[in-house]
Amino acid sequence: DSYDVSEIEPNLAAYYTIDNELYSMPFNSSTPIMYYNKDMFNKAGITEVPDSLEGIGEIGQELLDKGGAGEVMSLGIYGWFFEQFIGKQGLEYANNGNGRKEAATAVAFDENGAAKNILTAWKDLNDKGFAPIVGKGGDAGLADFSAGKSAITLGSTASLKQILQDVNGKFEVGTAYFPKIKSSDEGGVSIGGASLWALNNNDPKKLRATWEFVKFLISPESQAYWNAQTGYFPVTVKAQDEQVFKDNVEKYPQFQTAIDQLHDSSADYVGALLSVFPGARATVESEIESMLNGKEDVDTAVKNMADSINKSIEEYNLVNE
Repeated sequence: DSYDVSEIEPNLAAYYTIDNELYSMPFNSSTPIMYYNKDMFNKAGITEVPDSLEGIGEIGQELLDKGGAGEVMSLGIYGWFFEQFIGKQGLEYANNGNGRKEAATAVAFDENGAAKNILTAWKDLNDKGFAPIVGKGGDAGLADFSAGKSAITLGSTASLKQILQDVNGKFEVGTAYFPKIKSSDEGGVSIGGASLWALNNNDPKKLRATWEFVKFLISPESQAYWNAQTGYFPVTVKAQDEQVFKDNVEKYPQFQTAIDQLHDSSADYVGALLSVFPGARATVESEIESMLNGKEDVDTAVKNMADSINKSIEEYNLVNE
C-alpha cells in the first residue's frame, strides 16, 4: 500500500523492527515516567527534581520532615520498571544484543551488574524507610500518590489522565523522566504498551478492511484523541500537529514529559526481545519482594532471577528450535 513507515515515531517503530522489517504496528505505546507532588517539594524547599534513585535517597528525609510526606516513594514492584532501570544504566537485559541480533540464550543482567545495582539502590531506599513495600504491579504505587500520601511514584504515561482525575486538584502533579540508578548513568527508556497485528486468513477483502482499520487507528486524528484521553504516546509523528493534541498539552503540560523523554532516548535502548517475558517479569517481582522482606540478600535474589529465567529460556529455545 506504499505506506510511509517514517510517519511512525522512530523509537516506537524500532521496538517492533527486526532486520529492518516492521513486524507489527505500534498503537498504544507508553513510556514510564516519574510523578511527584509539587506541593510537597515546594514545602520542603526542594527546587531540583532528582533524576536517580540515588538522588531520591538524598532528599527523602526532607520530604518526610518538611514536605509533609507520609511516604517518600510508593514504588510498585514491577518487572517492567526493572527492565527500564537496566536501560537507564545503558546495559542489556539479555545476551545476543538483547535478543535482537539472534534469539537470547540467557539473561545478561546478572553478569553486567545491572540487576545488583538496581536491587542495591532499591534496598537502600527501603532500609531508610523511603520506599516501603506497596505491592506488585505497575499500578501498585499510584493510590498512595493520588491520595497525597507519597511524594513520588513511578508509572506509565498511560496512567497520567487517571492520576490527574484522581488527584482532582488536591495538589499539583509534576512529571519527570524515569529515574536512573545513579545520576552518572547514561541510558534511556524503552516503550511498553502494545501493538496491532493482522492475522493472515487468506481473505483479500478482510485483509484490506483490517489494514484500513489499522490506518484509521494510527491516523494523526485518532492518535491525538487517544493520547489526550489516556496519556499513551501518539505513535504517529503528525499527531502532534493536531489541535486536540496542542490544546491538551497546553492544558496539561505533564503530557509533554513523555514525548521529550522518548525523543531524548536513543533507539539503542529499545529494550529486549525475550520469548518468556511474562514469566520472567513474575520471577523478578517475586525475588525483589523476597529481598525487601529480608528473606534473601541482593546477590541471592539476582542469582535466583537469572537461574530461573535462564532455565525458562533454555526450555523455550529447545522446544522452538
